[in-house]
Amino acid sequence: MSAYKGWKAALRYASSESGLASASNVSGIQSVSPSTDRDSEAIYALGQATPIAIADGTIDLSFDVERVKPSSDTEDFLTMLINGDEYYWGIYPEGYEAGKLAIIILGKVTSYSLDISVDGTVTESFTITGRSISVTTVS
Repeated sequence: MSAYKGWKAALRYASSESGLASASNVSGIQSVSPSTDRDSEAIYALGQATPIAIADGTIDLSFDVERVKPSSDTEDFLTMLINGDEYYWGIYPEGYEAGKLAIIILGKVTSYSLDISVDGTVTESFTITGRSISVTTVS
């Protein structure tokens, strides 16, 4: 069984979905953690121990990113949060190559933190909250 290798993964963002093809990979990525949750509820009937149905609720989409902030950084995720701009975010677990898995989320930066350590590197963490998601392959 083969497994995805984290060092191959890529994260990109662009103002349009087609723009992801020419976008650069976000540098310094340490981790990307997508999370999808459907608020479903089991419906029970009197006298039955198992549910008779599952009622679907809302779907929450988000992902957390942690990265080392390069000294020559031109990306400003804090400004994205302040401006509230939406972007298409491409998560590529096997890297950006034709035929490889692509998770595309339309969303915006909704939280941001900067960790400045005297004896370490400067890292930033941010969360993207999405309003749509698609799973496809890179064409």
